[in-house]
Amino acid sequence: MLVKRLSLIGRLALTVLVIVYVSRRVEWHSLFDSLRLTDPVRLALAVCLQGCATVIAAARWRMLLANQGIQLSRRRAVRLTLIGVFFNLFFLGSVGGDAARFAGTLGNAADRKARLALSLLQDRLIGLGALLLLVTAFIGWERPRLWAEPAIRPLALGVPVICAAYVVLAVVFWIFAGAAVTEGGDQPRHWWDSSLGAIKLSFPKPVLLPAMGLSFLIHTLVLVAGYLTAHAVGIGISFPEVGVVLGLTFFALSLPVTVAGIGVRDGMLLWLLSAVGFKSSAAALSLSACLLGITLLWAAVGGVVFFFLRPRFDSQR
Repeated sequence: MLVKRLSLIGRLALTVLVIVYVSRRVEWHSLFDSLRLTDPVRLALAVCLQGCATVIAAARWRMLLANQGIQLSRRRAVRLTLIGVFFNLFFLGSVGGDAARFAGTLGNAADRKARLALSLLQDRLIGLGALLLLVTAFIGWERPRLWAEPAIRPLALGVPVICAAYVVLAVVFWIFAGAAVTEGGDQPRHWWDSSLGAIKLSFPKPVLLPAMGLSFLIHTLVLVAGYLTAHAVGIGISFPEVGVVLGLTFFALSLPVTVAGIGVRDGMLLWLLSAVGFKSSAAALSLSACLLGITLLWAAVGGVVFFFLRPRFDSQR
């Protein structure tokens, strides 16, 4: 209990520090002008693409659930995914959204709680792996420019290394997930037999490639939405640059550093956009505000589903 309180206090303190740091770098008059001149058409397209990505994310999770023997309708999967977006934003970290999805699916998996939790973990790991691969590809594309910036050089080197480790582990799991666990249906005779059985259960080999393909599609849609949003606020950034800047920002947001990621998005965009040649803090903060607004919009939809459609949320359909 004490550790949790200290962690919360630390995150609140860091949140305040990040907000103070960001606010001191903001050109407030330029920020308001930038927001006032935002292109509403591009912004609306970005909102629609973000919504499409949410629907596809629900389809990916539903696929992973089915692989664990848990059936969930498309409509319910979309509703629970939207509710997860709501809880991700207004509670501490992404764990809140996963907990909401877990609770909402218990009626369909009362005797398979471990498999339900496993599907959520797989959903996170596969999505993270796809993002790693995409960001690594964009870093390779922008390598000369990124390598010339000492402040960003560690990231330009570190992310590909992490991606390589992820790929190696995925290949190892792919190999061992197909290994025979027991002979003739007998109980495991050695500890490694049990270990292979756990790997086979936890690694979604039959649906890995389709789930990874959906993850690439999800992240591509989100990055295109970010590209449109950047151009809507007047940042003439290329798509590979968007892949680097927003990809690294999404990684930072996935870490439980501050409450609801407050300040992290702003600080990362200020830093990364400056590193790729866009020095205007007002433009960076405008982009951050619009991205947050898109997230708030879909979180509000999830909140409406949770608070006003509770009979449907509690049912097993």
